[in-house]
Amino acid sequence: MKKLITIAVILSFAVWSGCSSDDPAPTEPPPPPPPVRVVANTTVSAPTLSSVDEAVWDNVTEFTLDISTSNSPKLPAPASSAVSDSVYVKAIVNGGDLFLRVEFDDNDLNILREFHQTIDSNLNFSRSTVSHEDQVFVMFSGLSNGDLDVWNWRSLTTGTAGLAEGFTFVLSNDTLVVDTGAQQVAFSNAHPIDSTRPVWVDTTSPNYTGEIIYIENRDSLSKYLNAFREPGIVVPGYYIDTNVRSNVQITPQSRWDIFAVSSFDAVNEKITVVLKRKLNTDWPEDLVLADSVQFRIGLFDDQDDFYLGGSRRGYTDLLWLIL
Repeated sequence: MKKLITIAVILSFAVWSGCSSDDPAPTEPPPPPPPVRVVANTTVSAPTLSSVDEAVWDNVTEFTLDISTSNSPKLPAPASSAVSDSVYVKAIVNGGDLFLRVEFDDNDLNILREFHQTIDSNLNFSRSTVSHEDQVFVMFSGLSNGDLDVWNWRSLTTGTAGLAEGFTFVLSNDTLVVDTGAQQVAFSNAHPIDSTRPVWVDTTSPNYTGEIIYIENRDSLSKYLNAFREPGIVVPGYYIDTNVRSNVQITPQSRWDIFAVSSFDAVNEKITVVLKRKLNTDWPEDLVLADSVQFRIGLFDDQDDFYLGGSRRGYTDLLWLIL
């Protein structure tokens, strides 16, 4: 009897041991994903900025980066997103220059910022306060005091002149400060006394139906009053000086040392922007781009206020750019 009891105990222990070996062993949590890196191509030739679709870009790796309104350089994050949820980035380093190609989904190109419009036959106008621009922000970390070196392309007030504007984002007081430089690309077309009325129209008026008035083609509204006696006639809210691009190539300025070419593809609903800047500009406001730098990209859809949250602004995470 004792022998049977002993055998039973041994068998029970064996069964228990076998069952316990089937229990899942504690597992380590999966390692965090590696940090996203955008790696610049250093072997292809330099783009000429003649187009956003130069053949050289076909040989450059494209990186898909998530855009989220929960990301922000420091400002309060908005609640929901109307901007593209992804941005497609390619990078080239050649001859001391960095080229960034940024492409994103957008179903229209917002370029009629704060436009004027006739409201009756008595030469009365309104001025839009809700029509703005599309924008791209490229924000590099690494300046003194933790400040950010900012490249800002805007569809009307920089892009039409083939430029992006340089800023410093001062994190200590959340201030966006323009880099040094007196040149100006865009000028308000609002009358200084009655801001609803434009000052200038295009010299081809009343037949002009475009969205941009260039400084060399502007003419006084007072010469064409009879052409604006029907409601619904639109006059652009700004006029543009494209000569700034050639001026700053001769006399460089920190504010305008980022050159650009851009395109809107209405069929595929995409905006593409190619940006170019020297790795080392020698301007104290500009970050020296060497080896690897951290950056993020921001997209603004029909919004011109950097400090305004909401559904039309989104950013990538903070990423590494390998040069």
